[in-house]
Amino acid sequence: MCLNPLSTILNSSPHGYKLNKDYKINHLFYMDDVKLYASNADQMRHLLELTLEFSNDICMKFGLEKCNTLNIKGGKLADPSNVTLSDNITIKSLDENEQYKYLGLKQQLSINDSELKKEYETSFLKRLHMILNTELNAKNKIRAINSWVIPLLSYTYGILKWSQTDLETLDRLTRTTMTKHRVHHPRACVERLYVPRRNGGRGLLNIQKLHNAQVIKMKNYFNISDNPMHEILKNNNFDYLALKQDHEERFSNNNECVNQAVDTWKKKTLHGKYPQLLDEPKIHKENSITYLRKGELYPETEGFITAIQDSVIATKNHQKFIFKTITDDKCRLCKEKSETIEHVIGSCKILANTEYLNRHNQVAKIIYSKLIIQNKIKDYVEPYYKLNPEPVLENDQFKILWD
Repeated sequence: MCLNPLSTILNSSPHGYKLNKDYKINHLFYMDDVKLYASNADQMRHLLELTLEFSNDICMKFGLEKCNTLNIKGGKLADPSNVTLSDNITIKSLDENEQYKYLGLKQQLSINDSELKKEYETSFLKRLHMILNTELNAKNKIRAINSWVIPLLSYTYGILKWSQTDLETLDRLTRTTMTKHRVHHPRACVERLYVPRRNGGRGLLNIQKLHNAQVIKMKNYFNISDNPMHEILKNNNFDYLALKQDHEERFSNNNECVNQAVDTWKKKTLHGKYPQLLDEPKIHKENSITYLRKGELYPETEGFITAIQDSVIATKNHQKFIFKTITDDKCRLCKEKSETIEHVIGSCKILANTEYLNRHNQVAKIIYSKLIIQNKIKDYVEPYYKLNPEPVLENDQFKILWD
């Protein structure tokens, strides 16, 4: 609020740079960051003096270590010359090897897209590794990537010229890094990774689709805007912006994007079995994906559960029919049935009296513990995974039997 009058003062000045015969610009303003434009050095000095006078009036000082000037003639960098103002303030001029940081982006005569993209990719990967090395649960780890890692890139959308190949590479790099940290199985369904958790996916934002949607929205905003500067950019077909590229309009509708990803997931021969099962009337879809919506599992555990549901675990059946590396797919334990995921999980007679029994007992211990507390047979019961149930427990009213 204190700085708003400065914009009015600068706008009332006759000095500035003419974008065309009807429109001039002499400043860009964001919070306490201001960039001034003028047609020559004298005009620039005048605008700087106005800004300095106003800053002194409100007891605000120039951050000289962040201030620079740039002298351009005929579209080329002219001889650098520092600007000295009243109060013995000198603002350094940039030479051809220096850059100026405005709103987080390094720039000079133009923005060096390739250099900046490399810097952002490096920072992106650094943040991604930091998040994946934390002890966050599955949902919060994905949420942290969406809210702290990916926005580092999305800040540049519409400014830096990201190609579709660049964006696809970043998405693939994200998945491979997650695989190295055992958060995502290398053969798990890619589409499912980007489907929201409420739909049975894992909720990761897709960098390519996010970029395209944001660029489309920015382009639409420019097209409906009556701002004279925006009109000039449109008349030049966005030549000076990263908005010149065309992107499919479908990316701008999030619901359509999600529905398309789910449909692609369902149509896959192997990965599509699980989402098709969720649509069956006998299956309670909401309860079946509660573990995903809560997201309280270890990321590695959640990753392997989704890999099992996607039917990509290397059972002998998978090796025979998908990898085609073996000819015998009989179960390596019972030697009778084909070793599919379904067989390993619930129908191998060798596992019935060991792993299956233990799994069922683990579930029963939860019910057992709840009944003991509810009926006041005991005041405290150990967590189910530590519990060794007694055969008989009772009080004056209730008796509970185990096994």
